Amino acid sequence: MRLANDEQRGGALDSSWRWHPLVVVQSCRLPVELRMCGIGPCRASAICAEFERGARPRGVALLGWAGGLLDHLAVGDIVIADRALSAGRSDANCPALALPGLARVHRGPVLTAGHVIAAPEAKRSAAESGALAVEMEAYPLAAWAAHTRCHLCMVV
Repeated sequence: MRLANDEQRGGALDSSWRWHPLVVVQSCRLPVELRMCGIGPCRASAICAEFERGARPRGVALLGWAGGLLDHLAVGDIVIADRALSAGRSDANCPALALPGLARVHRGPVLTAGHVIAAPEAKRSAAESGALAVEMEAYPLAAWAAHTRCHLCMVV
């Protein structure tokens, strides 16, 4: 296994303007690069642009946080997205990761918003999209992955 430091691979700027190292893990001859894209669709779009400028990955996994939009979702539940939704745009499909036998795992669409949706009325309105949860980065990544035929898994 090899870990790269900031000088070797650069870094990522988080929402508080602090640098975090980009970590490259090499094992079994398959490199895995871990990156923090930051918060929001603009940051997710920026990481897609980085992928275009550099070596394009064969697969991307988005692991993040989301707010449940349906009453049966509880804190700690896992949503595995099978498509990403964004207001005024066509759906971006992605294959859903199979995790058989795990309780509190839900599969379905997630809605990407450009801001936190916290008010109950706004959440009810967002749920009308058919999404299970709302988050802020999935749509740009899913649209890029569909366009470039990159494998994508989204777990929020």
